Amino acid sequence: MPRTKIWRSFGNHISDHPELTLLSFLGDPSAIAVAQQRQIRFPTLINFKADSAYDPNPFNLNLDFEWVRTKQLLLCLMTWGPELVKHVTLECAQLQECEEISGRPDLSLLEREILELLRQYVKNPVKATMKKLAKKTGKCEEIYAPYADNPDDPHGLYIWHRLAAPWFASRVHTNDWSLQVYDGALPREAQSTWILRNSVFPSYVAEGAAYWTSYEAVHDVIREASSTWAQERF
Repeated sequence: MPRTKIWRSFGNHISDHPELTLLSFLGDPSAIAVAQQRQIRFPTLINFKADSAYDPNPFNLNLDFEWVRTKQLLLCLMTWGPELVKHVTLECAQLQECEEISGRPDLSLLEREILELLRQYVKNPVKATMKKLAKKTGKCEEIYAPYADNPDDPHGLYIWHRLAAPWFASRVHTNDWSLQVYDGALPREAQSTWILRNSVFPSYVAEGAAYWTSYEAVHDVIREASSTWAQERF
């Protein structure tokens, strides 16, 4: 597959200065000033919107504006790689936890267990924790399986809404982010198929968290988490 327009125009600058270009993309005035002074180019939202690889609504469906805006941002962030996306999806999943949703105790317990394992893994990314996360992900899939062919079933919807954000945040962290042969050549962040394929689980996280809050709230959390992630590494 051909490289994205974004990578052809800005790829070298993004790979050489990931934190600075990310902060500049997010609109940080200090970062923009430094980038301009050092002649480091960074993409804007206008640039991303001109690249079909980052289209959040390719079939022109009648989608909520805030959801399209949030999905667009997630697609843009794929350009800076998996570690950033893992960070923002955990923050999104924790939005649901903050709502302190009452309901089935087994689902509440599973949600808390997943989020705690995710926090542990962020602090200390060891294989043992990864295996535990994968097991919890499998438990989510097992619970939802009876309703997979009938997603409009009320019981299935309840399970989906309760588990989606932590469930797919776990999938994001345990995902195989490697570049596949059909994706194209390295770097992976330059390839449209890699971006689209690996943005599915993060989108589910955002959608799940937005059910209990709003797409606008999720969008704000993603932006803030992205900025924090970049500033801590800058």
